[in-house]
Amino acid sequence: MSLLVNTGASTGTACYVNYNPAGNVLSLANDDPTSGSQTATFGGGSQQNSQCILNGAGSSVSLAGSTLTLNLSLTFQPGFGGAKTVYLYAADSGANTGWVSLGTWTAVIPAPQPSDGSVSPDGSSGSSQTFTFVFSDTQSATNLIGLAMLFNTTSASVANSCDIVYDRNAGTVALTWDNAAGSTPKAIGSTAVLANSQCQIGAVTSVTSGLSQIVTLAITFEGAFNGAKNIYMFASEAGQNTGWVQMGTYLVASGGMPVANSVVPGSGSGPAQRFSFTASDQGGAGFITGMAMLLSSTLSTTSACSMVYDRAANVVSLAYDTPANGATPVTPGSSTVATNGQCTLNGANTTVVIGATSIVVTVDLTFNADWFGAKNAYLLAAETVVNSGWVTVGGWTVAGGAPTANSVVPASGTGTSPNFTFSVSDSSSQQNITGMAILITSGAPSVVANACYVVYNRVNGTIGLYDNTGTTLSTKPIGSSANLFNTQCAVGYTVVVESGDSVLLTINTVFLTFSGAQSVYLEAIEPNTNSGWVQRGTWTP
Repeated sequence: MSLLVNTGASTGTACYVNYNPAGNVLSLANDDPTSGSQTATFGGGSQQNSQCILNGAGSSVSLAGSTLTLNLSLTFQPGFGGAKTVYLYAADSGANTGWVSLGTWTAVIPAPQPSDGSVSPDGSSGSSQTFTFVFSDTQSATNLIGLAMLFNTTSASVANSCDIVYDRNAGTVALTWDNAAGSTPKAIGSTAVLANSQCQIGAVTSVTSGLSQIVTLAITFEGAFNGAKNIYMFASEAGQNTGWVQMGTYLVASGGMPVANSVVPGSGSGPAQRFSFTASDQGGAGFITGMAMLLSSTLSTTSACSMVYDRAANVVSLAYDTPANGATPVTPGSSTVATNGQCTLNGANTTVVIGATSIVVTVDLTFNADWFGAKNAYLLAAETVVNSGWVTVGGWTVAGGAPTANSVVPASGTGTSPNFTFSVSDSSSQQNITGMAILITSGAPSVVANACYVVYNRVNGTIGLYDNTGTTLSTKPIGSSANLFNTQCAVGYTVVVESGDSVLLTINTVFLTFSGAQSVYLEAIEPNTNSGWVQRGTWTP
């Protein structure tokens, strides 16, 4: 059984469908039927030639008695419109009917419809990108006479945007001016570069594939256009258009990616150091808006030495122990000093140097002694819409300065109730001092039994006296008038004074059973070091 739809009983350049009961398959003849046909199955896919489309999914066949009924689903192609004659042909093993005209049909072709197909990539970031736009028409790509591609936060206005228009008839692509009062065109394939304040258009190609027009553009974005942009497409043809349709997004990050390069020194140890952090952008240092610098044992800004350089404000801020509570800004070169629980940032020796592609921020840091230990140095370089992320660029081991057991006043004398003033210091900062120990004994400093062995704990704010065995420590707050006793001595009122790099402790001491000359030893204590015992005086009770 065969169906022929054409202006005459010719199977060439026609809608010619054959059904083979033996194989239960349909076939659609090619435009030139002598070159063969294309097979379709009932309930399956579709086949087409230039005149019609045979839809297997909508076709069926049934047999009832001596009648075979074939239902065919056909869609006529745009070039096949107009009045047609419908012919039918039936054959069995011994005879056929030949083509018999059994009806007429007028193929009414719907008006062509443009569509915005796709853009690739439809979600990415950077300062430049080659984009491929696909536009289509339901009948023919040649119907698409004007195509537009827009990068902006909104499609409501093409002013101050990256708006590109492809004119199929003229064979050109044009970039709209900033004020949207006009545009500058160039021929497809031209090596000229079109530019406005938002973008530059380089190489452009346009090809037709089936019902689609594919336009490929090499676009470089300007720094002033940084930020998240929508990608819109617009297809037009005679009498109709798609309007602007958002097809994707693009994060414009002009100038390239910021890079967190290094810190100098990259390693070392000590109680203080000037660190020089370097960040760069090969597109120019002008794109870098700030840097974050962190010294911590882990990648956490809480209870850390965490700093942020704000280029616009020209300050380096040291975060509080809890960064959510704020930070202390320091202008490079100023006398401002910012301190948190981990470190001190000294403005006088803090500098910023801006080069062609890099920024070097030097911070002058002094570490608190109780924050001793190994730390990592992290760096983050930031721009308006993108950053490098945290990068480990070095490490530093925080150590206190050199503690010194300076003196005792009076350094010698006699009496049972003297007031001693002990002085210790640190070569870097008195903040590194966490305490001191005082030993008054008749022997070497290893002899702590039956001695007057006193310990000042600066962190806890207490003064303590060991018992006669030198193993059990009793304490009281600094400034308390209560007395601490062992058999050798009693410790009364105490006063602590900080002066420069020194800590001074005054103790009212009462000797009880001591007799003869005693040596007075002093030790300065820090979290990870001490001065050792140093004899600073003698006393005879």
